[in-house]
Amino acid sequence: MPARAPLLATLLALARARRTCNRIRLHYRDSAHAVSEREVDVLGLAFQGGRWYALAHCHLRHGLRLFRVDRVAAASLVRRRTCGYTLRGFDAAFFSSVEFLEPGAAVARLATVRLTGPLAAAAPAIFPGAILERDGKDRLCHLRVSHVDRLAELVESLGPRAAIVQRGALEVGGDPAKE
Repeated sequence: MPARAPLLATLLALARARRTCNRIRLHYRDSAHAVSEREVDVLGLAFQGGRWYALAHCHLRHGLRLFRVDRVAAASLVRRRTCGYTLRGFDAAFFSSVEFLEPGAAVARLATVRLTGPLAAAAPAIFPGAILERDGKDRLCHLRVSHVDRLAELVESLGPRAAIVQRGALEVGGDPAKE
């Protein structure tokens, strides 16, 4: 599934809001196609079931909401710092990796994803649990995966500026008695 330019632009805007701790204004189209305008504080981004989601504190509804990124009609950064809203116990790294890293998996592999162009700046929001490394203007994101195929689907959704450069090079975990 190739990345659609509007989806990628929205994802980058949400990632920038998360990374810079700025509020973002969304024109959001719900499942009944009704459009609402709201300001949100982005807490995390996740790719699950072939779709991108943003977990955010919504100032219109005064609570947490999970937004499908493909339903965002427009997104613009608001030059207002987030109010410091935090969700007790929320782990952005876990939220973002749940699709490709099975919690408690006996075996996980290390994978590296290269992000270029505007995606390089979005790396901390897209892969908050990754070890990030600069490679010129690019970012290498080293992460644990138990489902490389799901990570590949995520990377494909980002388009040509994202690529897996190393798939499952090293097993992590397993049964120490068998080693």
